[in-house]
Amino acid sequence: MEEFITIERLLTSIFVAVPTAYLSVYLALKKYRTAKWWDNKSSCYLDTIAALNSLIIYCDIQIDVDFKEVSYTVEQLKTCLLYTSPSPRDS
Repeated sequence: MEEFITIERLLTSIFVAVPTAYLSVYLALKKYRTAKWWDNKSSCYLDTIAALNSLIIYCDIQIDVDFKEVSYTVEQLKTCLLYTSPSPRDS
């Protein structure tokens, strides 16, 4: 009789295995969602900081032009804006 699986052993195994598998999958997915959320937040933070950096440089140029009467050529302005604007390679 030992070579056959009894119904008691089968039910006990099922009652242990199913909740354990469900809990494992639930915790793994929760961890994955949390990690993904932080990746999205950090990406937004980096984009915001890059935009603020561009704004500061633009304001510095405007102060130079308005108050210090420094003139910039169009090529210098384009170079400055290209240098400060975020590129797809930065992310």
